[in-house]
Amino acid sequence: MEGLWPVNAVNASVNAVNVLIVVRSNVAEGRGVASSAAVEVAAMKALLAAVGRADLPGRDLALLCQKVENLVVGAPCGVMDQMASAMGPPARLLPILCHTAEAQPPISIPDHIRLYGIDSGVLHSVRDDAYCRVRAAAFMGLKMISDMKKVLPSCLAALSPSEWIGDLEEILPAEISGEEFLAAHGPHVDHVTTVDDHMHYRIRAATRHPILENFRVKLFRQLLGAPPSNAQLLALGELMFQSHASYRACGLGSKGTDAIVDLVKHEADLVTGQRPGVDQVNTQALTLGGVFGAKSSGAGCGGTVCVMASNDDAGRAAVERVAREYGERYGIEGRIFDMKYGERHRACSWCVKVCREG
Repeated sequence: MEGLWPVNAVNASVNAVNVLIVVRSNVAEGRGVASSAAVEVAAMKALLAAVGRADLPGRDLALLCQKVENLVVGAPCGVMDQMASAMGPPARLLPILCHTAEAQPPISIPDHIRLYGIDSGVLHSVRDDAYCRVRAAAFMGLKMISDMKKVLPSCLAALSPSEWIGDLEEILPAEISGEEFLAAHGPHVDHVTTVDDHMHYRIRAATRHPILENFRVKLFRQLLGAPPSNAQLLALGELMFQSHASYRACGLGSKGTDAIVDLVKHEADLVTGQRPGVDQVNTQALTLGGVFGAKSSGAGCGGTVCVMASNDDAGRAAVERVAREYGERYGIEGRIFDMKYGERHRACSWCVKVCREG
C-alpha cells in the first residue's frame, strides 16, 4: 500500500480502502512554534495506533515525521521540531543532539525565569526560499571546509568557536554564486536542498551560525543551572540577542521579528543600566525585574519571538509593553504566548476510523 509508506516503514500492515484521521490542534499555524510538526506527530500517532504500533519510541516517531516533512511536504527541515513534539515534556526544555537525533534529559526552567512568545504576525515556513538558501549555504560551507582540510567534520556543530575564529573564518568567502561553487567543489552534502546556479549564497554567515550557536546553547544550558543572580539573567539574555543577530546575518530575520527583538533590547537596556542616567546594577544579587533577552523561534523568517523575562509582575508588564508598542508601530497585534504557565498548546488529540474492505 504505497499511500501508507510510514506504516510499511515500521513493518506494520493494514487491509484498508481508506484511513480517515481527524486531528484537533490549537497550535498557532505559521508562527514558528512547530505547528506542522505537532500535527504530523499527532497524525502519525493515530495512524500507528490504528495498526497496533502505538508503542513506537518517540525518537523513531519523530524521524518518521521528519521524512514526511522532507519527502511529502517538501520542506528541508531537521528533526528538532518533531522530537520536541513527540518527546518534549510540558513547561521544560528538551536538549536535542539534532545530528544524531538524540534527546537528553529535560531541563527545568528556574522559578525566577519566565518565557514568553510574541507573535510578529509575519507568516513563517521552512519551505521559504530564505530558509532553503541558508541551509544550502551551511552545507556548502561544510563541503568547502572538507575540501580545504581534506577531512569532513560530522557536522558544523562539531567544530569549536576557536577552530572557526582561528582557522576557518578567513578562508571561506563571504558570498559565492551557486555556479562558482559547483564548478570548484561539485555537489554539496545535503540530500534535501540543491545548489542553484543563478543564486548567491552567504557562505560565511551560514557556516558560522551553527558553530557558534551550538556553543551558545551549551553555555545557555549551563547558565540555567547557575545560582539565581542578575549576572545569570544578563548572560542568558545576551546569548539570546547574539543568536538572533546571527539569524539576521544569515538572512533569516524579518521586519517584524527584528523589530520585536529591538524593542526587547531597549527594555533590557533600561533595566540593566546600559542607558544614560541609569545606575549600573549589582550583578551578584537577584534584584532585577523585566525582560532580558529575545530571539526568533524556529527557523526565523517571521513567526514568534521567544522572550526571556523575570517571573514576576515587572517581567509580564515589560512583555506587554513590547507587544503593545509593536502593535502601535506596525498595526499588527503582538499576541503573547505564555510558554511556562499559560494555556497548553497541543495537537495530540486524535480520532481514527479505519474503513476496511468488505
